[in-house]
Amino acid sequence: MIRLIAGSGPGFGTGHVERMKLLAEFLARRGHLSELVHLSSPGYETNSHALSLESRLTVLDARDVDPEMFSGRVIALDNQSPSRKIWTGSPMDPSRIIFHDTIPHPDIPIDVTMQNCLVDPEKCQIIQDVPEVKRALIYAGSWTGEIPGIGILHSLGYSLTQIGGRAGDSHVTLHERLPTAAFRREMCRSSLVLTYFGMTAFQAMYLNKRVILFSIGGVHDDLSEYLASTGIRFLKNQPTASDFVDLEMPKIVPGGRGFDILVDLIEEHK
Repeated sequence: MIRLIAGSGPGFGTGHVERMKLLAEFLARRGHLSELVHLSSPGYETNSHALSLESRLTVLDARDVDPEMFSGRVIALDNQSPSRKIWTGSPMDPSRIIFHDTIPHPDIPIDVTMQNCLVDPEKCQIIQDVPEVKRALIYAGSWTGEIPGIGILHSLGYSLTQIGGRAGDSHVTLHERLPTAAFRREMCRSSLVLTYFGMTAFQAMYLNKRVILFSIGGVHDDLSEYLASTGIRFLKNQPTASDFVDLEMPKIVPGGRGFDILVDLIEEHK
């Protein structure tokens, strides 16, 4: 049994859990059993169940959680815990903790992270509608803060659909959540995606959409600024109309084999 541990709840957002659900599907296709465990608090001490589970192999998808807390071999995804900088391996097993990077980060070559990026091509290509020139998808997920630029997009003539977040603008069609197929359909129909740094941004990049990232603070903003080097626009400050014109297409996109690459790594170390 492969243990999948995903950060969840307000301290983590929704992306970690969704990635591990998809990984479970890819593992099942190759005949591997897995168990998904939610790490529900950045405090970790409340997650005794996750810590007590015995497993020969754990995939840890919780950015700042120390992988040394878990028994057996650990594949730590996009992990930036302090132990990463000092980890030298165990004398008995130098590969007990494997760090695997799947999102762009200044310390990792971007061509590597884009090849490893966890995008599922099948779920990104449910429908091949020709995108509407003036249709924008706004994805807020569990973010309840302000989403900048909605009024500007409306003034530029965009039809606006928002998923998650709080209601605010009467010109926006708001959905608390959408089923996977409906969500992908909205993305395929849209020519522009406004979201924060996360899975939705990478899915949109894979589909060659114009992407604008808004600020939600912390490390997400640092990574958004780095991702801007690929042609993604980042609204770090209060935007103006000029931020929404002459948008570039992404200069580099996810390769589409990230889950297969990760499953290969799991099978190598299982």
